[in-house]
Amino acid sequence: MDQIDHSAITIANFKSFITDTRTYRGADIGSDHNLVIANIKLKLCRVAKPMGTREKYDVSKLRNPEVRKEFV
Repeated sequence: MDQIDHSAITIANFKSFITDTRTYRGADIGSDHNLVIANIKLKLCRVAKPMGTREKYDVSKLRNPEVRKEFV
């Protein structure tokens, strides 16, 4: 029987990130394919949060009695 299941990666630079790949025969998945499990080691970087994007409120409008009553 030939092995027909593979772990596919799109970029050649990611080859070094795959540390281990195994196939498990006999998994009850209702198919003639074998279960393939790969261990991948990735280094993730943090995404910088945008600064100063908070919405500022015009609190001077609360001096108006009508607006204050609507707010409460």
